[in-house]
Amino acid sequence: MRLLRWLVEYANLEVLMFAGVQSMVSPPHQSVGGRLVTTAGQALPLKTAHVETTASGGLARTILTQRFVNDDAAGLSVRYLLPLPSDGVVSGFSFLIGDRRIVGQIDTVKQARERFETAMAQGRTAGLVEQTRDSVFQEEIGNIPPKTEVTCEITVDQPLRWLEEGAWEWRFPTVVGQRYMGRGDTTPDSGALTVDVSEEPMPTGMTLSLSIDDHTTSHPSSPSHALDVDDRDGLNVRFTSDAPARLDRDLVVRWFVARAAVGASLNAARSATAGGEDAAHGLLTIVPPQSKDALPCLPRDLICLIDTSGSMSGRPLAQAQRVVAALVDRLGDDDRLELIEFNHQVRRFRSEPVPATTLGKAAAMTWLGSLTAGGATEMHTAVLAALRPLRSRAQRQVILITDGHIGFEQQIVKELIENLPETSRLHTVGVGTSVNRTLTRGAARAGGGAEIIVGLEEDVERVAQRLIVRTSAPLVTNLVVEGDALRGVAPARVPDLFAGCPVRLALELHPEGGQLFVRGRTVDGVFEHRLDAPELSPGQGPQAVAALYGRERVEDLETSITAVADHRKLNAEIERIGLTFGLATRLTSWVAISEGSIDESYSPGRTVTMPHEIPHGCSVVGLGLRQERIMDDTVAFMRTHSRSGRADGVEPIRQEARGIGGLDLRFSLSLSQRQELKMTPQLQQAIKLLALSRVDLIDAVQDALMENPLLEVSSEIEPSGAQVETVADVERHEEKEKTADVELKDEMPPERQEIDWEAYFESYSSPLPGTGAQRLRDDDLPGYEATLTRQESLFDHLAWQLQVSDFSEQEKQVALALIGNINDDGYLKGFDAEQNVFDGNTLIEMVAKEQGNDFEYVEEILERVQLFDPPGVGARDLRECLLIQARYIELGAIVEDVISDHMQNLEKKNYPAIARGIGVGLEEIIEAAQLICQLEPRPGRPFANDAARYITPDIYILKNDEGEYQATLNDDGMPRLRISRFYRNALRDANSSETKKYVTEKLNSAAWLIRSIEQRQKTIVKVTQSIIKFQREFLDFGVERLKPLIMKDVADDIEMHESTVSRVTSNKYVHTPQGMFELKYFFEFGIQGDIGDLAKEVIKGKIKQLVSGEDPKNPFSDQKLVDLLKTDGVTIARRTVAKYREALNILPSSRRKRGW
Repeated sequence: MRLLRWLVEYANLEVLMFAGVQSMVSPPHQSVGGRLVTTAGQALPLKTAHVETTASGGLARTILTQRFVNDDAAGLSVRYLLPLPSDGVVSGFSFLIGDRRIVGQIDTVKQARERFETAMAQGRTAGLVEQTRDSVFQEEIGNIPPKTEVTCEITVDQPLRWLEEGAWEWRFPTVVGQRYMGRGDTTPDSGALTVDVSEEPMPTGMTLSLSIDDHTTSHPSSPSHALDVDDRDGLNVRFTSDAPARLDRDLVVRWFVARAAVGASLNAARSATAGGEDAAHGLLTIVPPQSKDALPCLPRDLICLIDTSGSMSGRPLAQAQRVVAALVDRLGDDDRLELIEFNHQVRRFRSEPVPATTLGKAAAMTWLGSLTAGGATEMHTAVLAALRPLRSRAQRQVILITDGHIGFEQQIVKELIENLPETSRLHTVGVGTSVNRTLTRGAARAGGGAEIIVGLEEDVERVAQRLIVRTSAPLVTNLVVEGDALRGVAPARVPDLFAGCPVRLALELHPEGGQLFVRGRTVDGVFEHRLDAPELSPGQGPQAVAALYGRERVEDLETSITAVADHRKLNAEIERIGLTFGLATRLTSWVAISEGSIDESYSPGRTVTMPHEIPHGCSVVGLGLRQERIMDDTVAFMRTHSRSGRADGVEPIRQEARGIGGLDLRFSLSLSQRQELKMTPQLQQAIKLLALSRVDLIDAVQDALMENPLLEVSSEIEPSGAQVETVADVERHEEKEKTADVELKDEMPPERQEIDWEAYFESYSSPLPGTGAQRLRDDDLPGYEATLTRQESLFDHLAWQLQVSDFSEQEKQVALALIGNINDDGYLKGFDAEQNVFDGNTLIEMVAKEQGNDFEYVEEILERVQLFDPPGVGARDLRECLLIQARYIELGAIVEDVISDHMQNLEKKNYPAIARGIGVGLEEIIEAAQLICQLEPRPGRPFANDAARYITPDIYILKNDEGEYQATLNDDGMPRLRISRFYRNALRDANSSETKKYVTEKLNSAAWLIRSIEQRQKTIVKVTQSIIKFQREFLDFGVERLKPLIMKDVADDIEMHESTVSRVTSNKYVHTPQGMFELKYFFEFGIQGDIGDLAKEVIKGKIKQLVSGEDPKNPFSDQKLVDLLKTDGVTIARRTVAKYREALNILPSSRRKRGW
């Protein structure tokens, strides 16, 4: 049947494949926002990039230096989509050509573009920096003369991010992630954001020089790069590696500092070029007070929007799942939870928000773990779904978890401004190494929430804690800044103050100074702080402060512009601020033009667009850039399997496929020499098979049978005539097959030429070790115990009793909820988050709340459930369990008193204290203790559904008639593979080289699998025979004669590597005269004793033997066991005895002691 199925598929292959191609090349409905290009063999103009940063007091100034080189004989122009910090401001631009420095000027976008293009037409070198988004800029360098280099410098001022742990964070992007542009005209400027993506690593990297002028409490660290810190002259940070860092992730550096005092502080400056000489600016930092009481726990409606688009595939989605799981875990019973995933569609966890109970959170975790990434990013629809009204009294906390790779950020911001309710907050969590902070920062600003960036390797617990703080009640609300020194505040919407989260505001001040007042409200009263703004002279103070104020004002205007129809006034103000403060904005650009022109022989030459690397953690498949590779594989498959050996119509289809998603793949050849250690697929397969367990190996063989038509399963015992016929057939066509092999040899890779098919066909059917003549007799095999586990569970047993009991319908509902939370031991357990323990009363409270009843009502029903069989079921603890059984059996008042009031003394065997406490004789207490010991501490034990698990040994150790032990493989149930005779004939008779190539590849694959299995079996036998050599006494006498043995001993004995021995012994079981053991059981270090080295299992056996023979009234202490072992020639420490005793589940002597 398998052969018939393959023949049918082979006959209809061309029709099926051409139908598949047509479906794959259908024009896409969305723009993937990127083009996959190759940089192999190309000399890119950007040779080096260097970041030099100085950071102090929460501010950083960075100078990005880029060196462009034109190696052509003609002129060269460069375009580069430049990533820069979204919260920073481009406050300077210049370039150096030869010994001339050309300083840029700020101008309107239109005029700057006209000046740049005019200079280009005149043959002058020019540079232009335009803002595409606040985190993405278009950099153009035009007319670089032949054989000349141009060095560009871009100055960026940015505020540092404060982390609640007490650290500053500096983040600088190096890559622009590909962005989904939506449907139709969703993103009008999608062309300006389309990224050229290079699959190969870029030859250009980044170097770092960071100088920190802060009072740090520890050395700087980075979650993204390895750092070297030099603290001899200040604090200077560089990359550990001498090689430049790849441009595929953000540069992130963090350093802990002493926490600022509660209150407000001002960092002021005055610049003659920013707003005139009468303008001063300041950065106001407000540190919240510590709350005297616990923060009020407001009910929250937590809505997590989880981006599962293609760009989140792999590690980004896994990190996003961990973030959401940590958030869900911190919710309380009064909170509600809603999870929404979005890619090309929106899917909810539930149709309505669910209470964040233990059961609700468990279901959410299960749903969360099932998410997979793929498709586009329809974030707009998801945000609309999240903003619908929920409970009016609750805080609606929307948390958007995404990498932000979309191009229509303004639509999201506009939706938030127009539809976000007053009681709602939207927070953003950017996940990955190239987060689009234009979206995450803008959405958080519009939503009045927090923006948090988390890398792929970072701890999500800290992220969750920051968000939980931001979703709790604020410490200070209604913040205002007033005073005669104040002219303006940015941002216009002053955020609330949360625990551990200072707020920084940019201020416009009167240069003559004055007073400032910061006021707000707290749960304890009024928060107020007064400070003096100093009088400043022109040029005094950090000049970045003025630029940051201008940037914040522009951000306010850009946020407001989405809510008004007439943009002209706001656009004019944005343009004015950009020109006044010297900032690159959406409406202003930096332009620099050299003086003079290039000589008349100058040729404009070509324009190169600098590509970007694939962001770390992403893949071209997840980004939707891999369709051309799929097409090439499809065409090759069609040509290989078509009856004609041709693929007519393939080239038009290939040309149509090149248009998918705007892809433009160009291929070139390059020659390079390098040394690499590569593991061939055949070796990988052999190693994998070696480590598989018997069950996994059988599954792997079955999978191979389904995938490779040349593999067949031979009958368990083949007729001898059939084997002779096969060998004779090979010999009859030997010369013809040799000729065919010679013809194919030049077409096969070198590693494929080494297979000797003649030798293989003669030997493939030879029996493996332990098969054929060595097959085990049935009477040699160990017998199986025919055991059946109880089919009825404890829940079934209790539910049946409930149905036949006199309970009302309402009581049955409550009782069923209680029964459902009785564990396998028979106890009622619920998780108490505050105490971090499982507590039955917590469960009763949960059931009462969910069922709408009070605690006492549910407890009464529990008491009735506790009357069910088995006695003691439904107890909240051991005391209650034993007490229920004592009353059921009627053991008497003394027993009940002992259980109720003296469990601690009973555990310690302190019978005199119990006798004094109850007021009875010691004999009566001992008798009561004997009765209590007969009770069942785990009433659910008879219903334990621990199904028997049978282990099938991989190999047997049996003693032959001569008294020697032999290792024999267990081949029962193991398929015996061979090569299909039909395909061997097809290889011999094939006339088409394509057919020969196809069959040969499958033949090689089948042969390697068979050989790898043979090698695996032989290696298992060799290792087991070596173990027999070392552990002969164990096989004869048992565990007490087990010798210390390490894998190196066996590896040296069989002349193999230790790693091979380790793989062979993993998940492999051997049946010995002493029982069934894992092969790893025989390997362990020894402990030196007077009688030689002893294995740990031997010492454990001696301890177990000593304890079994002790006097129950006077059991051996650990020290006594040490002394007894010493007399037996074993010297070990008391702590080692205690460790081995615990491993054997033997109680301490105080708990083994009995009074009778």
